[in-house]
Amino acid sequence: MNRQKILIIAVLFIFSTGVAAQQGSDDWYSDPSTERYLISQTGRNIPQGTGYYQNVLVFFNSAHYGVTDWFSLGLGFEAISTFSGNPILLVLPKLGFELSENISVGAGVHYLNASVLASEAQGGIAYGVFTYDFNRSNISLGAGWAFLQDELSSQPSLTISGMTRLSQRIGLVSENWVFLSDDDVYALFTYGIRFIGENTSFDLAFINSKDIAKTFPVGFPAWASFSFYF
Repeated sequence: MNRQKILIIAVLFIFSTGVAAQQGSDDWYSDPSTERYLISQTGRNIPQGTGYYQNVLVFFNSAHYGVTDWFSLGLGFEAISTFSGNPILLVLPKLGFELSENISVGAGVHYLNASVLASEAQGGIAYGVFTYDFNRSNISLGAGWAFLQDELSSQPSLTISGMTRLSQRIGLVSENWVFLSDDDVYALFTYGIRFIGENTSFDLAFINSKDIAKTFPVGFPAWASFSFYF
């Protein structure tokens, strides 16, 4: 059995374990971070008048605000490039609609503008996502099209992601990408732990692929983020 199949089985096991652990958990406070995974989003939007600040790997900072119940806007920057005079800036608009108690859909853009010497590089990804919520867990299917300057990729990138709450303060999160091209398919897997507070969350995650696994069988620790919700 190859590593990709093992990882898929592990993700399914994680979520079945989470569902079992959630019995009798009616008195838990709400998870503040149900609108996102690591990089990718769920179909849920931030409620109007609320928001959060997020720091990723110390240097990446962003703030997100619910303008309405179905539209939010995030703005961010990378610290080193900003102070060196060549800032990397992020603009993150998102639409999110709850179709029912368990189903939501979303769409948005992760836009990046980087000053490189005398020129500017502009790019990002436009995406859509479908999310199903169940028993303090959710799973999402998404597709995104990358763009650079005025060129749009001809093939989408696909995502399958999910998170589950093992206890009031601990959850598991997995975000997995499949990159398509005319002659190849490449997959990246992430899996990690989420520490949950009433208005905070802290994520630690590994990244893995068929190439990374040759050196780091369990994956490479590549993600740490802190979020404060207001």
